[in-house]
Amino acid sequence: MIGSCRLGFLENTPEVELGDVIDKSYWNMGLGTEASQTTLKFGFWQMKLDPIVAMPTAGYANR
Repeated sequence: MIGSCRLGFLENTPEVELGDVIDKSYWNMGLGTEASQTTLKFGFWQMKLDPIVAMPTAGYANR
């Protein structure tokens, strides 16, 4: 599997979080960006969710 992208409610809040995991061998191919953009469009347009937040994981930025 290449990875996954999801929307989920943050615990004890009404906020929805975007989360994704991409196998390191597929980084820098635009797959995470494409999956995130598609998931966000679905969340905003189809599910009518607003806001959607994202929480970065320490140590994974710009690798």
